[in-house]
Amino acid sequence: MSILLFSLVLVFTVSQSACTKLYHKSGESAIIFNGIKALFSFLPFLIFAFFGFSFHVATILYGALYGVLLCISMVTGYLALKSGPMALTSMLVSFSIVIPIVYGLCVGETLNVFKIMGLCALVVAMVVVNLNKKSNEGKTSYFRWLIYVALTFCANGVLSIVQKIHQTEFPSLYVTEFMAVGTLVCAVFFCVVALVKYKPSQIIKSKGKKFGALAGIFA
Repeated sequence: MSILLFSLVLVFTVSQSACTKLYHKSGESAIIFNGIKALFSFLPFLIFAFFGFSFHVATILYGALYGVLLCISMVTGYLALKSGPMALTSMLVSFSIVIPIVYGLCVGETLNVFKIMGLCALVVAMVVVNLNKKSNEGKTSYFRWLIYVALTFCANGVLSIVQKIHQTEFPSLYVTEFMAVGTLVCAVFFCVVALVKYKPSQIIKSKGKKFGALAGIFA
């Protein structure tokens, strides 16, 4: 079951990256893209909330922290995909699972074969990245891309830790509430910024808004 879930995560991550790359080719604003993406990420949890929503203070705080980290991940992730190769960016970001693995070891969890394989794959990926880097041409853009990838990597990893801590304290409880608050924080942030920076008519006429919607669904 865990292998199936991990495979689905990879599929959704790659699909989300593809939507981001396609949107960037349309030449539209990253703010509009992230606003649409965040809104469509929030809508499913809003629907679930109508069937029952518990105002749990700790969950709201955890959810708000999750939302802030999600904002960082979405901004840096977009910039990483904008400035670098999609396949390599998606692969490296997907290895952010190493952060919750290290956290798990710190709180007494043990490594298994799949976790060890994941760590080895991360090391190999980082070596390949450096071997393929051109020594002079595009050095500035390469390091900019690498910084964006590193920030996205860290944000995604800490997101998983926040989820883990929440579910450790409240096993199988307030899951919908947690995600609803997190995605709401993100949606409000990007939508407010988009409305401040652009007119509603500009947002509506955005050519690539369908890619933002799909990215939100895959998020």
